[in-house]
Amino acid sequence: MARISTVSAEDVARSSDAVARSFVEESPAGWVSAELVYLELGKTGEMRAFTTGPDGRTVRVKMPMSTVDAFDSLRAAMFRPGEGAWFTATCRISAERRVSFNFDFDSEPAFSSEISLGHVLEEMQTYPRDDAHTPVWLADRLVAAREWEQRV
Repeated sequence: MARISTVSAEDVARSSDAVARSFVEESPAGWVSAELVYLELGKTGEMRAFTTGPDGRTVRVKMPMSTVDAFDSLRAAMFRPGEGAWFTATCRISAERRVSFNFDFDSEPAFSSEISLGHVLEEMQTYPRDDAHTPVWLADRLVAAREWEQRV
């Protein structure tokens, strides 16, 4: 079922604030900066979190579930009818706790493993895009997914 966007700037601000706040509150102590990467397409999601300590060493850490939930809410809040939702979001938190986000609505997400064609179909049902806002890689996957769907 397609989502109807009733997003406001306040919804996006609240959701993006929740991403950073939940990570700061629940992550291991001692880091001076962090980078959070969240990828989603249909029901396929992948999250990566890295912190850098005062010694400059970067380590991968577990992303708190509350941060995952906040990213999900942020993606839904940012959905634009006909344009879809972002596939990859990157959140950077500085030593001073300044937060910045980057959202990629067009590039294929760099999942660590292959995704199900069914999830491609689900993405378009949940966050529909018109042809003008469907990247070539996604259009190609949709053709393959529809062919797969007809065979099963």
